[in-house]
Amino acid sequence: MSSRSCSNSVFLSLARGWVILAVSGLLLAEPVAAGFYSWTDESGRTHYTDDPSNIPEEYRLKDNLKKHADAPGAPRKPASPPRATGSPVHEVELIQAASGNFLVDVVINSKVKARLMVDTGASIVILSKEIGDRLGFTRDRSTPELPTMTAGGMVWTPMTVINSLRVGEAEAVFVEAGFNDEMKGIDGLLGMSFLGDFRVEMDQQDGKMKLRPLMKKGEPLWDGKPGRWWKNRLRSYTERADEIEAGAGLMELTNHPDATRIRNLVEYYQGLKSNLLKRARRERVPSRYLH
Repeated sequence: MSSRSCSNSVFLSLARGWVILAVSGLLLAEPVAAGFYSWTDESGRTHYTDDPSNIPEEYRLKDNLKKHADAPGAPRKPASPPRATGSPVHEVELIQAASGNFLVDVVINSKVKARLMVDTGASIVILSKEIGDRLGFTRDRSTPELPTMTAGGMVWTPMTVINSLRVGEAEAVFVEAGFNDEMKGIDGLLGMSFLGDFRVEMDQQDGKMKLRPLMKKGEPLWDGKPGRWWKNRLRSYTERADEIEAGAGLMELTNHPDATRIRNLVEYYQGLKSNLLKRARRERVPSRYLH
């Protein structure tokens, strides 16, 4: 990265607070498509996505692939009433690495298996180039990139949205992730864009990680999430998009060489916000949680 880029005060203000304790990487977030798709896999699990490229090839031509409209007044996925439930605990086997850190086995997008290091210091999930290749990632000029501070200095981390990430029976959908072509020996880091959906307890004596959903006993849920989860996630995406938008505007006015990169990142977080609002509408999340 040039000294001109690193000395720009707007760019550095964006980079601060976005530090990931990892290195840079590789994956694409395509624009959110109008409408959404659903399909049912061989185990009977139903999947949803706004991006048709996330649909496994074997399900793209099957009769159970459905396209749903999202326009106002169009039919939507029937929503179940809010469920009041307890807080199930998902126990996951920990694998101790030679470094003393712990690894867990995960499944990405219902098809790619990986072994990730548990890292609560990583803001997002980071995956290796090899995992990116297995997911079919290709990078181009529209790929959003996150400014990241590493031991070697400032780098740009290509970003994507993982359609689903499952650790044992615990699953999160539409997970922020970046890709790192310098990562060696492990498939990546399991960061807070997944772990933040749970209360995490590391039981090293029994060799287990316990993941509890962010709910209170008897609390109403929409798509398995309490109202405060929806509110906090929407606020997070809104604040990030607004913060970066301000910097992007100034950089475009001064013809800064990194302006396009920052604009792509604005669109990335605006896409995450748009997708979350679509999910919320489908699940009939009360409007008080969406402001």
